Amino acid sequence: VGIAPAGVMARVFMPRATAQYLFGNGDITKSTLMFVKLQAGADPGPAARALGRTTGQDVVPLGRYRGMLMEKFGIMFVYVDAVNVIALIIAFLFIMITLYTMVLQRTREIAILKSAGASDFFLLRQVLAESLLLTGAGTAAGIVK
Repeated sequence: VGIAPAGVMARVFMPRATAQYLFGNGDITKSTLMFVKLQAGADPGPAARALGRTTGQDVVPLGRYRGMLMEKFGIMFVYVDAVNVIALIIAFLFIMITLYTMVLQRTREIAILKSAGASDFFLLRQVLAESLLLTGAGTAAGIVK
């Protein structure tokens, strides 16, 4: 996949067998895919039909193309989401262990909070909130990058 300037055709390179699997019924003539950008406000349905009549090729609107990809690769998206959730849980637990170590080193601070009337629930909530904040900040930084 490359970056194409306006007015130039973009290319997506994939094995012929993959293209045939995605776009056709095994016919080797159906392994080319071109994206056409319409002007703002243009209805893709009539434009696709007109382009299909003009070229004699199958023209698939983007919504249907996305549906084709979801049909063929939908389970992969579920797998990737599951792996991401597991990674976030592991990161959260790692941060919890790190914060537990920090709690062991903050015995004076905890003693002062306890003498001021802080409950065990309050201290636990503070540690959990700090670990969730660090996990969320790390997740946001990872998404942004």
